[in-house]
Amino acid sequence: MTVELAADDGVGSCVEEISYSLSGAQTGSAVVPGSRAAVTVRADGVTTLSFFARDRAGNVESARTLTLHIDATPPQVAVTRTPAANVHGWNKEDVTVRFEATDALTGIDGEPSAEVVLRNEGPNQSAGRTFTDRVGNQASAIVSGINIDKTAPNVSCRAIPRVLSPANHRLVRIQVAVTVNDGLAGPSGFLATGWWYR
Repeated sequence: MTVELAADDGVGSCVEEISYSLSGAQTGSAVVPGSRAAVTVRADGVTTLSFFARDRAGNVESARTLTLHIDATPPQVAVTRTPAANVHGWNKEDVTVRFEATDALTGIDGEPSAEVVLRNEGPNQSAGRTFTDRVGNQASAIVSGINIDKTAPNVSCRAIPRVLSPANHRLVRIQVAVTVNDGLAGPSGFLATGWWYR
């Protein structure tokens, strides 16, 4: 932001110089010869500009002030997802992604938080939101790589031989083949919990 200062002494002895000082977010001071001065303020935050002019006869006007508000910093966005994925990177239920935006200077324009609930099954899903502060700075956040599988796997089991007949009271080796199918997360093995015979 650049502030142009212009002094006028009317029909007097003419303007000798302009003095100004900065306090707050940006500090500094200067004395500029002549009737015009340009002051540039770059710091984010609130800066107070004080200024006055002096004519060639030594007369000094009363100091005046101007308050400048600058916000060139975009908001900050924090993201959380609930629940976390398992060790294989998958969830078996809905996933809630929450976005929280903050802006220390001018504040958020509109709601500072948002939630996105992912309910559909599928790999590599994402959720994102964009927030704007009150002077138009924007910040976006996105969470990707969300995998949801709510469907239980399908298990089939086959024994060879399938039938033992007639009974002869002898031990016989039986081969059992177990197949686990899952169209999304993929199988993660199986657990045999018991054997039955008669």
